[in-house]
Amino acid sequence: MAGKKLHNVFAAAERDGKFRARCGVTLVELLVSMLILTFVCLAWLEIIGIQSARKEARRREAVERLVGMMDAFMHEYRNVNPGAGVYRMKMERNINRVAFESGDLGTVYKVFDGDVSPIGYQLCVMAKKDLPNASRFLKWPNNNWLVGRLYEGNGNLADAGRQFFSLPVCLWKIERE
Repeated sequence: MAGKKLHNVFAAAERDGKFRARCGVTLVELLVSMLILTFVCLAWLEIIGIQSARKEARRREAVERLVGMMDAFMHEYRNVNPGAGVYRMKMERNINRVAFESGDLGTVYKVFDGDVSPIGYQLCVMAKKDLPNASRFLKWPNNNWLVGRLYEGNGNLADAGRQFFSLPVCLWKIERE
């Protein structure tokens, strides 16, 4: 009975001279939609890959800048023992000199000028006993350490995101005769 009913539908369509729409998707439509979806997914993965590479490059550059800041800090204070606390770098552009000023413990400062990247830093001078994992540094004779830290963002410490890099460096006071 079902076969006869299906035959009657086709016969009626032929008699009227009209094409009747059938439910479903043809194989060609399915292949075309899958091809379009493939192109969209490949483009999306390419964009994500480029953004990842850019983020990693900014992180590497931030590490290099932080190490440069720490080197400049140690050069600036080579004959003086800096007090404990947070320091921020400021560039004196008129004389092309780098200087350091006291900062706020709750603030993470921008590594890059403008809106290039939100990565932030902190330069902290602290006693050896206040270092994270201080037991690793017991054999070092000097008590003062410079710790450079990099964060995902800048601004308020609570909003700066997670810390992704930290570098402790022993501060040696050079004795001159």
